[in-house]
Amino acid sequence: DGLKTGLTEATGDPYTEYFNPTQAKELNSELTGSFSGIGAQLGEDSNGHLEVIAPLVGTPAAKAGLLPHDLIIAVNGKSTSATSIDSAVGEIRGVQGTKVTLTILRNSNQQLNFTITRDDITVPSVNYQILSGNIGYIQINQFTNDTSALAQKAAQSFKQTNVSGVILDMRDNPGGLVEAAVNV
Repeated sequence: DGLKTGLTEATGDPYTEYFNPTQAKELNSELTGSFSGIGAQLGEDSNGHLEVIAPLVGTPAAKAGLLPHDLIIAVNGKSTSATSIDSAVGEIRGVQGTKVTLTILRNSNQQLNFTITRDDITVPSVNYQILSGNIGYIQINQFTNDTSALAQKAAQSFKQTNVSGVILDMRDNPGGLVEAAVNV
């Protein structure tokens, strides 16, 4: 695993990454849109700190009060300063019903602790609606196995109602399956 990780890091490509079997299993479960955790999209800020991109609506993260741009500075008391996103996600995810404590830095000056009970999270990859002005709105949260079919369903709905335009919103999208992105 160390050799394979070193080879992928040597490419210098920030999007090339080696997954060991455990990580590959986690990625595959994530690409099905179902996992056990707190329900927050995580990333890195411009300084490389672990950041909450967005808590997912109705999930334990949202109910606990996590906000976009909160920095996660510790997980269960362990600093995240030298931790990769994947390692931090591994620490935050866990068995449904168990708890995880996050130490958050909010607005660069407010340190807060959140103890959150993990739950099974199902993330729809596509949400859609018709906005005022007869505009179709499609939000793609991630490119997963069902994204193509859900986007097609949205397009059919828009066609039936004869929308005057479409907004395709892919903000805060962490990516996913290339085939799903091409199909959309």
